[in-house]
Amino acid sequence: TTEIYTLSLHDALPISSLSPPVPFKMAALTQLIVFLSGRFKDDGTGADEEIAWMRQQLEAQGVIVVPTASPDGIDRMSDIAEGIDNCDAFVIFGTRNYGEDTGNPMCSFNEFKMAKAEGKTMAWINMNNGNFPNLKLKGQATIKMGLQGNIYKMWQQDETIVEWIINLATIARSVGRSARRGASTRGARLPRRRAPADLR
Repeated sequence: TTEIYTLSLHDALPISSLSPPVPFKMAALTQLIVFLSGRFKDDGTGADEEIAWMRQQLEAQGVIVVPTASPDGIDRMSDIAEGIDNCDAFVIFGTRNYGEDTGNPMCSFNEFKMAKAEGKTMAWINMNNGNFPNLKLKGQATIKMGLQGNIYKMWQQDETIVEWIINLATIARSVGRSARRGASTRGARLPRRRAPADLR
């Protein structure tokens, strides 16, 4: 693809009224798509550097990372929604402030709810010393409930965590294709058999 998508974390980003580009539409037929969801914070509680590093590593292996890196000149809500809809894996950078419902239509809380509703494969990276977010922020209890049954991986900045995400996305795409093939087969109409002449 000629344009790469990256980073979620739009709690404080502006939303434009312009239509978003969709350069990954065709490339998505052969390339994995990963959505990175987290929080940006100036006080060090966000995952800015980690997400930028992960974006670079995934792109280097030919993975399309969504949504777009820069919100300028695009409809951010559509960009994020389309990224979630098309992604093979939804990656959560679970800092202690992840999942706060800030009131922004596309904050990390709403991103998670959308991905959960669509049954996306969750790649939960625990960045809170093995603990769940402190649950003191609005919306975090909902995130905790939604993550029940998901096994997390502790953050470590090396190739193993990149491989883990790519593996989850690859499996999710394979399962999705199998499910679509099954649905197509079930929906196909069988040819009608002609009745024997003595029964017509």
